[in-house]
Amino acid sequence: MKRLKVLLLVITVIPMSGCAGDLARRHNLAASSYIESKQYDEAIKEAKQSIAQDPNCILDTWYCGWYYLGEANLSKGNYSEAISALKKVTELKPQNSNMFRWLGTAYFHNGQYQEAVNASKKALELKPSKPDLEIEALENLAKSYVALKQFGSAVSAQKRAIEINPSDSARLATLAYVYLQAGQHDEVIAAAKRAIELRPDHDSAYINLGAAYGRKKQYSEAIKALQKAIEINPKRSEAYDW
Repeated sequence: MKRLKVLLLVITVIPMSGCAGDLARRHNLAASSYIESKQYDEAIKEAKQSIAQDPNCILDTWYCGWYYLGEANLSKGNYSEAISALKKVTELKPQNSNMFRWLGTAYFHNGQYQEAVNASKKALELKPSKPDLEIEALENLAKSYVALKQFGSAVSAQKRAIEINPSDSARLATLAYVYLQAGQHDEVIAAAKRAIELRPDHDSAYINLGAAYGRKKQYSEAIKALQKAIEINPKRSEAYDW
């Protein structure tokens, strides 16, 4: 709703001059608002209209129609279309870390893991503007390395994310997952327990903890952890699979 309020305000303030800059910005604001309200088809229409007015992203400092086209398609699950749009915006705005971060996410969801690694590394090289954006890029890098079975690199990337915010239980739970995929079960247990200390209702941490205990054949501990995960979130199917 905040985006929608801003959109209405800006439409009121911007003179209806009909110039390409004003039209492109209005379409971008509309696309942003539609994305927030999960009206992705409408967002795509607005983004395409922005692109028609400003195909080379000249009129906006950081964001433009190509970005919103990519974000809307990514949110909708149209990963190939998202990649196409986000590649275009990285060509037009090659110094924008955020665009490469989004591109890395799109590549990951499309199963293009090496490309996801390359885009995420580029995002980090360009120095994300906020710590949480750096964490997101690092976590996408870690997940991509896991998919490529490059577990040492995955662990290193996830540890870097945790260094930025050591009290983030979600990142610790992800580290436990990375260790689980690498078969480092003692490390899984340590990371999962740290996550649980920070957030006692972290179902993912309990699932990873239970899986690690199960693989170590410590079945009573595994059952306790998985039962706790189910107690916290009965809809987590992974807790029933182990």
